[in-house]
Amino acid sequence: MRKIFLLYKMTYRCNDSCPFCLDYEQIQKNTGNLSLVDFKKNLDFFLKKAEIKKVILTGGEPTLHPNFFEILSYIKAQNIPFSIITNAIKFTDKGFLKRTKSYFPNISCGDVNTIYFSLNDVSNKTDNTKKGEILKKRIEGIKNLAKSDFPLSAIVTINQENKNNLGELMKFLINLKSEFDFNFRLVEFRILYSLLTPIKIFKNNFIDSIDDIRESLEKNLTHLRRSNINYVLWNFPFCYFKDPQSHADILLKDRLEAKIVKIDYSHQCSHADSLGWKKHLKDNLFCGNCDLNDYCSGIERDYIDLYGYPSLKTIKYNNKQ
Repeated sequence: MRKIFLLYKMTYRCNDSCPFCLDYEQIQKNTGNLSLVDFKKNLDFFLKKAEIKKVILTGGEPTLHPNFFEILSYIKAQNIPFSIITNAIKFTDKGFLKRTKSYFPNISCGDVNTIYFSLNDVSNKTDNTKKGEILKKRIEGIKNLAKSDFPLSAIVTINQENKNNLGELMKFLINLKSEFDFNFRLVEFRILYSLLTPIKIFKNNFIDSIDDIRESLEKNLTHLRRSNINYVLWNFPFCYFKDPQSHADILLKDRLEAKIVKIDYSHQCSHADSLGWKKHLKDNLFCGNCDLNDYCSGIERDYIDLYGYPSLKTIKYNNKQ
């Protein structure tokens, strides 16, 4: 039986306005919520057809779904691991935070479930503009989650706005772990998906020089390692670094080989979208025999074929060529 990650786009409502939003078009169209009935129907459908490694709840902003807790209850009843990908703003509400924590019963002994919070900027947290106010709420929500000992991971999407502020972002994450001593599982750094991002959004946020990303990451990832914070790089290959092997800590093999099945209001059951990350990101001859193949995500071919990023290399150690 094939293994899948079941990704639910629960709602296209959102209380933020990220400039690189993958779902910009659906949000603008006010695409409907996935109903509780449809959520259950889809979960039951795929339980019969595949081994569900994890249910991933995302949006829009999944915490805005009117049946958020009923959905968590249904997942819990099936005993399936889950992750929530959130901007954390809703967790400024202490009642919402407390109620969510009841679905993480094993926090003290290693809960398998995770909350992924997105954080792409910290530089405007004292700004009184709308953007600054939203960022203040996001940071408050993240700190509330950390104080409450949730198992957390961070997602940082590298784009034109934050490419020069990655050091500040990493410093914030290091201080967060130091201050609250919570279960910080990892930081995932991503660059935009060329095939999944609306073209206008992609063009406005595309980084045309790989050096802009590489130099900043090489300089700052060392600080995460020294603070014992794990990280993964997604849609960014290790062979772009001067010392590729130093980043090979987290196995990505299972994640790359499993299928992502995406469900939303318009795509359900047999009409759900599916994506194989291994083919999508590792469709390159240089990756197959690389010693870092199980640790490195690879990169979409468009970055190389259309946007002039450097060719990939096969990395070999132990004096192999």
